[in-house]
Amino acid sequence: MSALVLIPALGCQGSESDIAGAEAEFHASSQQLDCGASLVPTLTSATAPGGSVTRSGVYSSSYEAWQAFDSNTSSMWISQVGQTPAWIGYEWLDAPRTITRYAITYSNGSITTRAPKDWTFEGWNGSAWVVLDTRTGQTNWLGTERREYAVTTPGAYSKYRLHFTDDNDTRTGIETISMGRLELFNCGECVVPTSQVPTLTSATPSGGSVTRSGVYSSSYEAWQAFDSNTSSMWISQVGQTPAWIGYEWLDAPRTITGYAITYSNGSITTRAPKDWTFEGWNGSAWVVIDTRTGQTSWLGTERREYAVTTPGAYSKYRVHITDDNDTRTAIETISMGRLEFLGCK
Repeated sequence: MSALVLIPALGCQGSESDIAGAEAEFHASSQQLDCGASLVPTLTSATAPGGSVTRSGVYSSSYEAWQAFDSNTSSMWISQVGQTPAWIGYEWLDAPRTITRYAITYSNGSITTRAPKDWTFEGWNGSAWVVLDTRTGQTNWLGTERREYAVTTPGAYSKYRLHFTDDNDTRTGIETISMGRLELFNCGECVVPTSQVPTLTSATPSGGSVTRSGVYSSSYEAWQAFDSNTSSMWISQVGQTPAWIGYEWLDAPRTITGYAITYSNGSITTRAPKDWTFEGWNGSAWVVIDTRTGQTSWLGTERREYAVTTPGAYSKYRVHITDDNDTRTAIETISMGRLEFLGCK
């Protein structure tokens, strides 16, 4: 932890003119680990120089949410008065990130009732918000103070948010939230997860093993979904439901935070997977760690990436498929050009 730091902060009262012009306070505490810079770039608008800031309401256009990411604690986001819940977030448009810590800097002078008290830190998995960290009873903020938090269950997500349910005002619900800065960090892990399965030339590489249900023929064995060549592929046994494909490490468990499926079968998109679970083996049973349904409208060659809802450490993983995009009941056959199990080494 670093030593106490002194930073000036703007004061705040109930009107916009008070917020903008109150006297500064000169005491603050700072908690910080050596995690490098925030993964969010220094912003000059809600979409520049990259990504996208999201929020609930705002007090006024002078206190927009992107100002919590402008690296200037004398500017700030102030939420809409009387709105519960209130939230602020950021989305990367290129690839998911694994956030392991985040920091909130409160900046509103002597009016510390506007500091956040109860919240969840959440990641968007493509269909729902997943709670990654929960904090309650965060009281006794100074006029300008930075607090840093470890994420309880980090995973790889493109979109994150802080979802507030109470401030430090004594009235029920949120009166308003003020935030001078929000930082999102990756500490000691990779920023963009990569496939943890090596490029394969057979089903039994040194240190691992490919597993599967049936196969269409020996020309379409499951290991070809791990050979980094999307023109080769695994095709499952015709008429077999469920169909599944997986990989096992023989040395140690891995924490897989995301996975990617590349469909490769030209115009025959009926063979693309539609409904499945992503599972880890705990030594005695398969544990469902992600569920996907209704995955339709695949292109002839298309890669789709998914964040794992509840990641854990397992030596063996599989994609367990219960339906394809064929109109007939259950699976006719599944085709998969590439399967990537994404994580940080």
